[in-house]
Amino acid sequence: NPYRSVLVFPTTPLAVAVGVSPKIIAASRGGWLQTKGICGVNTSGTTTLDGVAVPSTATAGAIMPSAASTSPMVGIVTRVAAAGSESTVDLKLDG
Repeated sequence: NPYRSVLVFPTTPLAVAVGVSPKIIAASRGGWLQTKGICGVNTSGTTTLDGVAVPSTATAGAIMPSAASTSPMVGIVTRVAAAGSESTVDLKLDG
């Protein structure tokens, strides 16, 4: 089950990205992960509108532009934000 014992996506991948949580989930609790559709995601680096977003290699739990990585796609950027802010991404994580 890929949704069991999930953690913040590290800068050195340990597994595939399975979703984005709308808030922090305590280790001892269950939580909700969004896998598809429009979602705010922490940004690392400079993304571009309609660009492919992948897990960041610089900031755990963030996205970065795909040109900087060979990681699997998280989604397509639909609104660009500065590094450290939330870009809006059309998630494409399950399936």
